[in-house]
Amino acid sequence: MSAPDVWVIFGPTGSGKTELSLRLAEAIGGEIINLDSMQIYREIAIGTAKPTPQEMARVPHHLFDIVSVSQDFTVADYQALARRAINDIRSRGHQPILVGGTGLYLSALYYDFDFREPTERSRQAEITPETLKAWEGKVDLNNPRRLNRAILTGRAHQRSERVRSALDFLIVWLDWPREELHRRIEQRTDQMMAQGLLEEVRHLRENFSLTDTSSAAKGIGYKELTAFLDGRTDLAQAIERIKIHTRQYAKRQMTWVRHQYEQVHRLDATLGVDHLVNEIQRLGGVLNEE
Repeated sequence: MSAPDVWVIFGPTGSGKTELSLRLAEAIGGEIINLDSMQIYREIAIGTAKPTPQEMARVPHHLFDIVSVSQDFTVADYQALARRAINDIRSRGHQPILVGGTGLYLSALYYDFDFREPTERSRQAEITPETLKAWEGKVDLNNPRRLNRAILTGRAHQRSERVRSALDFLIVWLDWPREELHRRIEQRTDQMMAQGLLEEVRHLRENFSLTDTSSAAKGIGYKELTAFLDGRTDLAQAIERIKIHTRQYAKRQMTWVRHQYEQVHRLDATLGVDHLVNEIQRLGGVLNEE
């Protein structure tokens, strides 16, 4: 059995993805590709739990620190760069390992998404009572984006129409007991604050003109601490909201992988990194020498 083209370690902050991915990459000759929409930014490190320079030095890393928070970066941009990185890594006989928790980035590679030109994406259809009646029962009328696309293209694009990409994926979800994951998230948040997350957010505010719609400004940790710096809440409340929002995001991530992909391997993360490395190699068809 040949190994899947791309291996994926998916999960929330605090789930242990970084150390596991490093150990796995070292074991199989792998190279790590970022799968986190916030870790692409050069100016953000603490709030994204980005691998340290020492960790990145252990194995090759790709698509980290590639744009500034002042630049626009889309899913289409990520898709193009990630496909290029995957092809480059495989051409050298190494194993691409996607690591992160941004579901839309993963879907842009797992499915053959065809991103339209910006001018086409920005077009707005004329919606009248007659058009609503015509599309009733064919498309979700409460989904403006899907309705707009259906009217413009004349087709009801449903989820079932998505086409798989040519790449073969092995997707792993690190499964923690709910209480333990929440404890790890709280611990990670406190660690980020101790490392200087508040100062990092203050630096972004003072040196970059980020708007509420800027991708970097939407990251968990940044929006909550911005509320504190604006005087809209106190620091203890801001930190608690970071923990709450991170827990909620972890739940959404699990729902995403459960419904978006044909097969996701939920591995018991409490069994330790050594066990997980061996189990992932077994799932990937890589034989251990032991």
